[in-house]
Amino acid sequence: MLLGSTEFSQRLVKSLSFSKTSVLLSSAFVKINAIESITGPDFPSVNVSVVARWKKQDLLVGASDIEVYKYCRDKGWRFGIDQNFHGKLYLIDDTEIYLGSANLTGNGFGFNAVSNFEFGTVFSANEADMKKVNTFLDEEVTWLDDGIYDAIYADIEASKISPEPFANTPWSDDVMALINTPVNHLWVNDLPFVTPSSLLRMDFNCEFVRHDFELLGLDLDRLSKREIIFQFKRSRVYSWLLSQLSGGVEMNFGKLTKALHNALLDDPTPYRRDVKDFLINIFEWVKFMPDDFVATKHNKTTSIKRTDPQ
Repeated sequence: MLLGSTEFSQRLVKSLSFSKTSVLLSSAFVKINAIESITGPDFPSVNVSVVARWKKQDLLVGASDIEVYKYCRDKGWRFGIDQNFHGKLYLIDDTEIYLGSANLTGNGFGFNAVSNFEFGTVFSANEADMKKVNTFLDEEVTWLDDGIYDAIYADIEASKISPEPFANTPWSDDVMALINTPVNHLWVNDLPFVTPSSLLRMDFNCEFVRHDFELLGLDLDRLSKREIIFQFKRSRVYSWLLSQLSGGVEMNFGKLTKALHNALLDDPTPYRRDVKDFLINIFEWVKFMPDDFVATKHNKTTSIKRTDPQ
């Protein structure tokens, strides 16, 4: 069943009020007014997990609120972040999934006077669904404690007085060391559908170009090779590639195809021949970044490794 904005939020809030054991609220953006609205004083005493993206600019520009961490902590809930998370998934008692376009914000849930129009759906979670969710929570999310929060807060406060534009401000090395987690699994939509050269030509009539443009969060006014590389380095597929090539490992096309096929969580998993097409694009990205990777052509294949064998 497809639900509009009001239907989606009202039905979700009602389902949350009847939860018995557990709740997962996962959204790229999370605002304090929205989470307070759906988890008021009469909220059931259940295990609650909240996940947000929390890229640095999300907090600097107010797309997400840093206060959400303390709100969750004070209620005994766990709060986690994933820098590459774009989803909006709400799970109740490991049985009911609400999935859609609505971020956990006033605009997303229709709590503000002028709000977004969103679509969503609800369905029963099966075993395969729960495997994907638990893999995400166990392997991709960094669960915050006061130490990590304090480091993030200090970095945010320092950036507020910096002359650098917020969009160009990465997390400090100290924060990155605390929040970086290896990416072991991917969704097809995490993958680049076109080559970087195609993005530089930017044909919005091509749906695959539009996918990568949105995936990387590109800006037409700042489109350049440098910007494309900068944004690609913040993607899940880039992190996955680094993890595959860690420790000086060199992998050829066939081995990486197998590794990518095994890493995909989509059900059904794409055919191996389709995975090869995705890997062809990834190899083009590798060649686009000679400062980061070395590609070596052999008689029947090509292998790649990192220039910095960490």
